[in-house]
Amino acid sequence: MDRSRFNPSISTAYFPNKVPSPYWSSTTNAGFTDSAWLVHFYYSTDGASIKSNIAYVRAVRGGQCKVNVRVRVLGNGKGVVTAVPGEIDFMHPATSEAVSTLLALGTEIVLTATADEYFTTYWLDCASAGGIVSGNGTSIATCSFSSLDSSKSVTAILSRDFPWPMFLPAITNSTQP
Repeated sequence: MDRSRFNPSISTAYFPNKVPSPYWSSTTNAGFTDSAWLVHFYYSTDGASIKSNIAYVRAVRGGQCKVNVRVRVLGNGKGVVTAVPGEIDFMHPATSEAVSTLLALGTEIVLTATADEYFTTYWLDCASAGGIVSGNGTSIATCSFSSLDSSKSVTAILSRDFPWPMFLPAITNSTQP
């Protein structure tokens, strides 16, 4: 609603064929649950009305429409982290964190950590965030989300020594190398 406009008090460029009348919101009046809030697009006003009254409805999408991905890099290694799409492209250790551009829900994104020679990469928490990891322990590892359903935060490790000791107990049932 645009309170500087009158009859209708909404942009007809974005909302063509809008009847300048009251439209229901989805919000019940907390003080009187038999009523709900509505917006009047003729007078540029809002208020509550009994739910049994007649008013127009307009289908709208609620909730978050855009998400992003935050990437943090740890470790003593050197390398580059990129995201397609999302415009993440930085070198570690000069930069250790970046946030993608806003992306539409459902977007597929691939994060790639590429280590310099003699270093390895590892995505620490990609899988637990709902992503798919490939290449951990090599010079190029990816973290992919086939359909972003929310904002994500993931961590890549660039290291001279791949963190094998953290996996050793799972592999050998032992804490000794």
